[in-house]
Amino acid sequence: MKVLLIADSPDFDSAYIARHATSVDSIIVTDGALNKLPPSVTPHIVCGDFDALVVPDARARYVQTEFVTLLDQNQNDLEKAIQLALARGATDITIASAFGGRMDISVANLSVLIRHHTTCALSMIHGTMMSRVLSDRGQGSDEIIFDARPGAPLSCIPLDGDAVVTISNVRWPLQADVLRSGSHGVGNHALGGPVSVRVHRGLVVVGYEIPCV
Repeated sequence: MKVLLIADSPDFDSAYIARHATSVDSIIVTDGALNKLPPSVTPHIVCGDFDALVVPDARARYVQTEFVTLLDQNQNDLEKAIQLALARGATDITIASAFGGRMDISVANLSVLIRHHTTCALSMIHGTMMSRVLSDRGQGSDEIIFDARPGAPLSCIPLDGDAVVTISNVRWPLQADVLRSGSHGVGNHALGGPVSVRVHRGLVVVGYEIPCV
């Protein structure tokens, strides 16, 4: 099941949400994000502790929407929403509006992506860029293939020490080469067409331009 999960970043991506809401099986919204949701989008589930919900008569307005209270204060709303999506059968989750605003919250949300990246296809959208964590830690989490226009930006950044990576159809290809921990791997560019990134050892975050934005 393909899920669009909408978080509550100050850099709320209304344009992406409105375009892609019809291409998923389910839309899950954290409570604070409901305040900013485009009128054309009706969520299937709204979840959280509802301390940030300010939409007047939200339950009456969204009569076909399920409201799920999640009170665990040891996890942020994004992680609770991911766990709910997985419990409901999600196999592919795209998270919108999770970056931007406070640095600590953006870092925490990236950490959530790292923690859950082996459970399903899990990615985060920010502006025109998609972020995806790959590693050798679980079956199916070690490779991604996507279409890219010529010159589209691509970065592959090690997050847990050095990584061994293969990247094809880019300006600076790698063939089971070592990416050093730090900024090594930033600023590559696609040649056009399918790009493949595979992690043989380690853990990386891949940032790439969304096709046809």
